[in-house]
Amino acid sequence: MTFIDWDSSQSWDTGAYWDQETEITPYSSQYYLSLLTSEYNQQPNAVDTVLISVQPFADSILFLQGLPAYFELATAVGDQLTKLGNLIGVARYVETPITGVYFALDSSTLGLDQGSMQGEFDPTEGLTEIPDDIYRMLVEVQIKLNRWNGTIPALYTALNPLLSGLVIQDFGNNTMFYGLTQTQSNPVINQLFLDGYFSLASAGVQVLPPAISSPSGTPFFGLDAENSAIAGLDVGYMI
Repeated sequence: MTFIDWDSSQSWDTGAYWDQETEITPYSSQYYLSLLTSEYNQQPNAVDTVLISVQPFADSILFLQGLPAYFELATAVGDQLTKLGNLIGVARYVETPITGVYFALDSSTLGLDQGSMQGEFDPTEGLTEIPDDIYRMLVEVQIKLNRWNGTIPALYTALNPLLSGLVIQDFGNNTMFYGLTQTQSNPVINQLFLDGYFSLASAGVQVLPPAISSPSGTPFFGLDAENSAIAGLDVGYMI
């Protein structure tokens, strides 16, 4: 008597799909089709009816599963980034147009990778909507400021990644001063700084108009101090 080895490579098993495992995305349309029994899974009308019924739900589930990634701060753009900023506490639009920041070919400070392109609804005299790259940095800073303990060292920690050469001076008489000893690489950040966008203070404390020393790299004038940010007569920059 001859016995057949059912596990051998007989022609009946060649290319058969019923004994192969395929990976199906959970809750996709194919996932629901895989639940059909053999009585219906080869019937075109039955398959089409199921697809029409489940496809909207499968698409909604796929969208909701990816929703957290759409609002990831590192990758969010446009309206997604705006919504994140609103939740964190950063306005996308400025009340006073930011001037002197539009891209220009004949400028050493507003050329390629420096100047901002004029947006569709921006006025010709200034920028009102903060660009994505700058706005993302502002949101990151605001996250740190939301945890600020009110001290100047903690304020330096929050602002230094964005503002190079930052000087914060508390005069001890309910007045404070914010200055930069050098201009920033992006003109939008410079103008936001001069407009007081980063001038934080406790209630009742007056913030003096912020300033950027000129020429860039010059320390501010001050007495009883001598460092990279403050220097004395004939060296320090007078506001």
